[in-house]
Amino acid sequence: MEQLLNWIDPDKLDDIGLSSNPSDGALDLLFKHPEKIVWFWLSSNPSDGALELLEKNPEKITWYMLSSNPCDKALELFEKFEKNQKKIDWDWLSSNPSDRALELLEQNPEKIRWRSLSCNSHPKALELLEQNPDNIDWHYLSRNLLIFCKQPKGAKRNNLTSITPDSFL
Repeated sequence: MEQLLNWIDPDKLDDIGLSSNPSDGALDLLFKHPEKIVWFWLSSNPSDGALELLEKNPEKITWYMLSSNPCDKALELFEKFEKNQKKIDWDWLSSNPSDRALELLEQNPEKIRWRSLSCNSHPKALELLEQNPDNIDWHYLSRNLLIFCKQPKGAKRNNLTSITPDSFL
C-alpha cells in the first residue's frame, strides 16, 4: 500500500490534483475522504480505484471527460449506464488512444471527429486516416508522435501502406 510521504501535509494537497492522480495512494485518500473528490477530474482518471468510485456513483460522472479516459474499462461504463451512447463526446473519444475507443469509432465512422483523430496516437487511428486522406487535419497530424516510423539502416524512404505497431518509435 502506498503512503503519503511523511513530510507532506495532506490538508495542503489539491483536490483536483488528487482526483486526477492515478496512484493507489491518492485513490486511498479519496476513498477515505470522498468530500475531496472532484468528479470532473476523476472521470478522466484511468486507475482502477477511480473507475470503482465512478461505477458506484454514475450520477456524478462527467460523461465527456469519461470519453477521454484512456482506460478500456472506463468506456465500458457507457455501455453499462448509457446503453445508447448518447452521452459520448465523440470529439474526446476520437482523440482517445484506447483500444475500446477505436472499436467504437470503427463501429460509428459517421461520428468520428477527424481533427481529434488526426492527433490520436493509436495505430488504428492512423489506419483510419490513411483510408480517409481527405479528412486528415494536417495541423493535428503534425503533432502525432506516430507519423514517424523506424526504418532499417540503409533502407530508402518509402511510402508505408501497411502500418503495424512495431513500425512506430
